[in-house]
Amino acid sequence: MGMEIEYREIEGHEGYRFGSDGSVGIRWGGARGRRAGVLGAEWRPAKIHVCNGYLRLCLRGAGIQRVNRLVCLAFHGEPPTPRHEAAHLNGDPADNSAANLAWETRKENETDKNRHGTRLRGERHKMAKLTEADVCGVRAAPRFHGSGLAHAKRLGVSPGAISDILAGKRWRMDNRNRGLPPVGQPKKERETCQHQ
Repeated sequence: MGMEIEYREIEGHEGYRFGSDGSVGIRWGGARGRRAGVLGAEWRPAKIHVCNGYLRLCLRGAGIQRVNRLVCLAFHGEPPTPRHEAAHLNGDPADNSAANLAWETRKENETDKNRHGTRLRGERHKMAKLTEADVCGVRAAPRFHGSGLAHAKRLGVSPGAISDILAGKRWRMDNRNRGLPPVGQPKKERETCQHQ
């Protein structure tokens, strides 16, 4: 026998209810010939959209909102500050159950992402131009005047990106997480860069 779902409404958002399992119900018209601006008597599932892995809902009078924030608001009350985020404790942005959500600061949320491995860093980021092998090759290569420019041209990135990699301003966490030598070590030790 499954757990019973508790439903709550949010003051100021009439016609919507939020389930402890992360579901969203709606009573506004618009389905099966009902007029769009009229509240119906029956609850039905709300139309949910997925954007970058997060579930979103077009909330009447408030525009597009993330479901996790609305469920967190319904079950955990107002955030401590307007800057607090509704964080997914297990790292799954599709799991909007009340038990999986909590108000956290941006710093706490980013720390959680590191802990459960959902932070998009390095080559996992959708805008990444380099792979870990590229970065390791740049760090392990001998340095001479113009080598940064040569790497930049070969890899299709700016010379500033290569400079930042060599200075440890980019890809710095990957070395510590993968057991690779820190950027500041002498060149001889940097050349031991290996891929796992």
